[in-house]
Amino acid sequence: MFTRFLYVLILSFSYLSSQGQSFRFDYYGVADGISEDFAYSIVQDDNGYLLVSTDEGIYKFNGFNFERIYSEDDKTKFVSSYKAIDGTIWFGKSSGGVLKYSEGKFESIPLLKKVDVDEEQTKVSRVTDFFEHQEAIWIATQKSGIFRIDNSNSVTKYVKGIEDFNIYSFAKTKHGFLIGTDMGLYQSSLEGDSIISKEVEDIFYSNINCITTANSSYLIGTESLGAFNLTIDRENKINIMPIKMGENDLSKFHINHIFNDGNNSVWVSTNKKGLLQLCMNEEEVCHEMIMYSQGGLKEVKTVKECFIDRERNVWIASIDEGVVSLRNDFFSFYQLNNISPDRVVYTLAKAENNSFWIGTENRVMRCSVSPWRVEEEYSVNEGLPLTEYSSLVVDEEETIWVGSIDKGLFYKRKEETRFTSLKFPLEYQDKTIYHLSIYNSKIYISTDFGLIEVEDYKFNRIYSMKNGLPHNKIATTFPNGERLMVATRANEISFLQGDSVYIEKIPITRDYRDSGMMQYVTDETGKLWVSTSGAGISSVEGDQSLMLTEADGLMSNFVHSMLCDSDNQLWMTHRGGLGKYNIADSVFTTYDPVEGRKIDFSNNASLIDDAGRLWFGTNRGLIRYRSDLDFANGQSPIVNIIKVEVNRERAYYSEEEKIE
Repeated sequence: MFTRFLYVLILSFSYLSSQGQSFRFDYYGVADGISEDFAYSIVQDDNGYLLVSTDEGIYKFNGFNFERIYSEDDKTKFVSSYKAIDGTIWFGKSSGGVLKYSEGKFESIPLLKKVDVDEEQTKVSRVTDFFEHQEAIWIATQKSGIFRIDNSNSVTKYVKGIEDFNIYSFAKTKHGFLIGTDMGLYQSSLEGDSIISKEVEDIFYSNINCITTANSSYLIGTESLGAFNLTIDRENKINIMPIKMGENDLSKFHINHIFNDGNNSVWVSTNKKGLLQLCMNEEEVCHEMIMYSQGGLKEVKTVKECFIDRERNVWIASIDEGVVSLRNDFFSFYQLNNISPDRVVYTLAKAENNSFWIGTENRVMRCSVSPWRVEEEYSVNEGLPLTEYSSLVVDEEETIWVGSIDKGLFYKRKEETRFTSLKFPLEYQDKTIYHLSIYNSKIYISTDFGLIEVEDYKFNRIYSMKNGLPHNKIATTFPNGERLMVATRANEISFLQGDSVYIEKIPITRDYRDSGMMQYVTDETGKLWVSTSGAGISSVEGDQSLMLTEADGLMSNFVHSMLCDSDNQLWMTHRGGLGKYNIADSVFTTYDPVEGRKIDFSNNASLIDDAGRLWFGTNRGLIRYRSDLDFANGQSPIVNIIKVEVNRERAYYSEEEKIE
């Protein structure tokens, strides 16, 4: 007896574009209430509204449209912003001076009071950065020093000791400040009305454009030296490490802004190279870099700042296209070099060094993930015929075995440069191969006339109905401990153990008996699951079975392939879409394509790589699932009542009145 609680969710994913990964973005323009292409900074107030600093003033986004809520003369640009602990938002001007925004009201705070001196002495240069300390706001300006504003708006200026600096960034430390200048990074402290500074080794002779806090460390973004992770120990000694992707640092990027989102990603805003996302592991080592300029954000070259709001939406302030947002698509499409977007990926197989093998029409290739590129490629020039490649495995001797849809089996030893055809026995003229697997150092080939065993590059034997299998047509095989599970057209569970065939009856319905088994997998608890061509999926444990079909929430009873991820969720591919089944919660989720583009998932083209990422082959190319973007928003929405109508007439209420 099984109790099931099943729900169906419909979600969507993005589609393939020109090259590499593909993402979708929303661009905001005149139709959305904002006409400015120069956006510098984005911040979110306590009511959930986004406030954007631009050349023309400050814009507010209410979730639907932008509205300009503040502006001054044509020369005043708002180039920086900061949200204080109490919710007050501070805006910095390019011409000097700051703007304070609280409870819907703006207040201009002069940093210098006019005195009986030359006019030039009362000017303040561009405001570059803010931080908060001891109930005061500290403000960095490019050439006019550092200012402190207390709760009464009283201003104190500090310039002694930093007269020669152009200041681009700064941050509070336990014993003082970090100051980013045009001459490098300095560790500073305040003594009286003077700032005492010491140069930080390894980060000098470059503009330090950004300093942000990240847990117990600081992220440093520079103009020409790359990015760094900086820590300060109890003795106030600095330790600094460059942020790298493999052996490569970020010195080729002019970095405007950098921050850690607290969700294993570091976001880097650059000049001319757009937006970067560095995906970090638990050891804070970057295992993947996403360049959004190569994945749909081509128009945006200069990103001043990236901002993630309370609902985890990603926003971009750019100099090229103004305000842009990244759609939260958790499926990414990949295009292979020299292959059109519509080229089918028929099979996938794991390889070493964070890469995998891909079988397509007329070629086989090994691709690396970070960076995304083709490492090896084989086609007709290397002995492979022009056909569709349906399955691929690599054995312990690093021999590549490739099965085709109509040309038979091919292999290439590690030291060889060309593939060799393994001749089928004369009595088997049909050379269709559905699946390849490795069991006890032997190759097993799934065909229409049985399961062929290959040993020492020779056909060894064939398993069919003649020696115990319940059916000759084999869809796939699955090594499961000491057993090789065999998926046939019959309704029995078949497996090899050693050289013998075993069959176990399972309690299934008559509808199941008319459908062939497609694939076996085991979940994280070791339970066996079976996918079928027409009867959904089933779990089998002893003499008990649980069948799940379209009536229970499965997208389709015809399941092409199935795998289980580390969260004990089953993933099923179908013609036209993809499904997920959370075993613990008995919940189905269905993922459907968007834009009216039909997507079919291939039979032998799903895998989980070493980092736990899911990959699927389709008739539209290769898809990767990003679990970090597939999450339920735990933030309750902020409700702002902007209008009340009673009997179609606008009603006005004072703050003291209650709306029943």
